[in-house]
Amino acid sequence: MTAPALAPVPDLVTTAPRLSAAGILRSEWIKLRSVRSTLWCYAMIVLFTVGVGAVVAAVSDQPAGQGSLVGSATAGTMITVLVVAVVGSLIVTGEYGTGQIRSTFSAVPRRTGVLAAKGAVLALTTFVVGLVSVAIAAVVSWAISGSPAVELSQALVVPLVGAALYLTTIALLAFGLGAILRNTAGALATALGLLLVVPVVVTLLGGLTDAAWIQTVGEYLPQSLGTRVMGDGTGEGLGRWAALGYLGIWDAVVLVLAGVLVKRRDV
Repeated sequence: MTAPALAPVPDLVTTAPRLSAAGILRSEWIKLRSVRSTLWCYAMIVLFTVGVGAVVAAVSDQPAGQGSLVGSATAGTMITVLVVAVVGSLIVTGEYGTGQIRSTFSAVPRRTGVLAAKGAVLALTTFVVGLVSVAIAAVVSWAISGSPAVELSQALVVPLVGAALYLTTIALLAFGLGAILRNTAGALATALGLLLVVPVVVTLLGGLTDAAWIQTVGEYLPQSLGTRVMGDGTGEGLGRWAALGYLGIWDAVVLVLAGVLVKRRDV
């Protein structure tokens, strides 16, 4: 007898439906807004930005004007930058901690696509929340300070957009560190150390040694660059857009390394 011919076994890899880029983005958006800690963090960004701005406007003795409004509206970033670092790290380390990342990579084998989608959703959400926060803070500060009508000019709008961009770059920096370290505590310690500890150390070393190169290093740290991005664009040193470019370099280096490691690791 002739054995019956067996039907070919389908290749599960080639026949499994693949998510489109839009589908991956939609999936990551659902994940982000489904996690309560993320929503609480974004709510804290709005609260701290508006609250600190209101307090600064209430106690400020500077003449009312665009400069004082920008200063009040962006004063809260010294706190909210820490919150976005938490959001950026948790969006990826949370999945590693629960093991959900295995399901994510099974559904989307192209891991760099997952990383890009996570980063894109994080960046867009953080920018929108940051911009809305500083805009509300500016309005509240204007109302508290009793300033006359202020023209909606480039001198007012650009620093506020710069503040939102600064928060976005820090969120992406922490996100990249989270993808590299795959551990929430490690990613947060590294990100917060870079934002809080390293500037203090560089300042102390610069004061003790008077070494010009140490002071130059301090100017290129994320915190100093963020101050430039939110400033009025005048004065010595880096301009606003140059500072934003260097923040982009920080992000690019960390995210490229994260992409390489995510692609090569087992999980």
